[in-house]
Amino acid sequence: MTDSVAQRLGELLKARGQWVATAESCTGGLIGDRITDISGSSAWFRGGAIVYHNDAKQRLLGVSQVTLQQQGAVSEAVAIEMAAGARRLFDADYALSATGIAGPDGGSLDKPVGLVYIGLALREGVWARRHIWEGDRRANKAQTADAALTWLLDHLTQSALPTALVTPGRSVPKHNVLREPTEVEAIFAPSGKVRVLRFTWQGRAWPVVSQGRQRDTGGELRTLVMTTRDRVYELLFERSTEKWFITLASEERLAA
Repeated sequence: MTDSVAQRLGELLKARGQWVATAESCTGGLIGDRITDISGSSAWFRGGAIVYHNDAKQRLLGVSQVTLQQQGAVSEAVAIEMAAGARRLFDADYALSATGIAGPDGGSLDKPVGLVYIGLALREGVWARRHIWEGDRRANKAQTADAALTWLLDHLTQSALPTALVTPGRSVPKHNVLREPTEVEAIFAPSGKVRVLRFTWQGRAWPVVSQGRQRDTGGELRTLVMTTRDRVYELLFERSTEKWFITLASEERLAA
């Protein structure tokens, strides 16, 4: 079954001309092993990082020391930062991460043996899922690797194929009203709120220094973000396609 999942994943990625990368802690490279068991996977697998020690998570993937100290290495936040870091490091379209307690030692009441967080990073955002396995060390690692690959496969089979770029709309004084596709790195909370970290505009990656009002209509989520020099943008996340768009660009500071 595992080979079937990896095989189908590879076929989809290759057909789309897309790439995946991995960042692994508790699985020790097993996700990458599943992938490289498939002949020709070099056409869709960029590479992976085994970041077992916290220092490696920080140095290779840019995981925050504050996050590690406050949340712990086995946490949703670290899985998210690992996946986002791997996608950047390998310049991939998707990245999978895994951090957890494979056992038989290392568990606690709050974080039992078998607890695993899997991260999935796309150009449109980053998510994490929590699992608790009940097997031995080897089984827990295997279930984590299989769950990670299945998650990405499910995403690819359920999401729409990439569409052509949308032509920007007309400009009005002071504000540019747009519907222009953009690459966004964001963290989605279980509550539905989103925290935007950075996005691409006119060929440049802009870090977000503050975020304002969010409007959620069910099908779309709109949020105001501010970059350096008080430039404000409205970003729209379209749930049906899981794509981001810039819908407003302003040189002025807007009330959030």
